[in-house]
Amino acid sequence: MLADRGERRRKAFYVFKPLTTILILSSAATADPLDVAYQQWILLALVLSLAGDIALMFSGDLWFLCGLSGFLLAHLAFVTAFLSGLQSPEPPVWSYGVLLWAFVMLSVLWSRAGRLRIPVLIYGSILALMVLAAAARNAALADQASFMTVCGALFFMASDSLLGYHRFVRPDPGAQPLILSTYWIGIGLIACSV
Repeated sequence: MLADRGERRRKAFYVFKPLTTILILSSAATADPLDVAYQQWILLALVLSLAGDIALMFSGDLWFLCGLSGFLLAHLAFVTAFLSGLQSPEPPVWSYGVLLWAFVMLSVLWSRAGRLRIPVLIYGSILALMVLAAAARNAALADQASFMTVCGALFFMASDSLLGYHRFVRPDPGAQPLILSTYWIGIGLIACSV
């Protein structure tokens, strides 16, 4: 995180940002899973997140779209994992606040995202779906692993909200450490749920 402090990206940033995600991915890959299918979907999601990580290390709208696409596919894999094995998933009432938060964030970003409006809208919607799926898993299973899943999903959403605000509304040179730490906490908790 310090390698990216103040938007001055040092060489270490290009090594340690993907390396951190690789370490989280490795911990999920070497875990002894209760559900192999769940683990495989989580691993796929983490690989896609790594691709998104790498794309977002570079500047420009094309790189941003590549990163957004990687994370969008990752969220779809997370949704598949979170809903796997559930008979009739039903998110708890509190989780509908996630939809309100997504609506507010997308409303704020809409006028500022320019030609990226539609990709940001699609991404934000899938991100909210991922959190709802995690909440439904926790409501159905009510165990420690599913609790880590929903906490991880919420941290992931917080990170992406900060990233969107930082990119489109108010760039803040000190925002990256908070964006990255909430992201890594999020995927770390999800990886621990395997």
